[in-house]
Amino acid sequence: MPHRDNRAVTYLTDEEAVQLSEWAEETGKSESALLREAVLEYLDRDRAARTEEIVRENNELLDELRASLSNSDTHTHKARGGMNRGSDSLEKARKMVRRLQENHGEVIKSANVDRVIEDMAGVDDRTLRKYKDIFRRRGILFEHPGKTAVWTTEGNQWLDWLERYASLNGPDAAEEIANQYPTDVRSGEKLQVYLTDEVQK
Repeated sequence: MPHRDNRAVTYLTDEEAVQLSEWAEETGKSESALLREAVLEYLDRDRAARTEEIVRENNELLDELRASLSNSDTHTHKARGGMNRGSDSLEKARKMVRRLQENHGEVIKSANVDRVIEDMAGVDDRTLRKYKDIFRRRGILFEHPGKTAVWTTEGNQWLDWLERYASLNGPDAAEEIANQYPTDVRSGEKLQVYLTDEVQK
């Protein structure tokens, strides 16, 4: 391999940086290696050799997969003890909330929520959205309805926040947020929101 002394620096948008990070995670390569590959591809240097190397790696991977399949029995699905992907995600979400409670108490900064998801599930935006949606739908973690960047593990605390949010922003805005959680919403002179029995199940 030729000696590489020349360092290059590039600037990316936030979206490009996220895509690069996801690409690195998917391929198991460093971001630096991926950027170098992109530059080499653009410069078209040794393209045939790189293509042959990629084909060789893919063929080796296929050979390993074939060997693995031929050595195993014909049953291709592993028994998972009744658990499916959805319940795996829910269990992981519960572990995240337990970790947040142990480390931060009842009121938790949004940055800490993001960090625990990144640590336990992955850093891409889709994963962050997925777990935050599970937190809300299952009522295991409650996001402040206003601009305050905090979450809480306590349903009653969240109901207090939501009541104040409704008084400032109107009942329709509060109801839209409440509908993301396992709640019973009753409209009237004053919006009434109750957490249902589905919370934390």
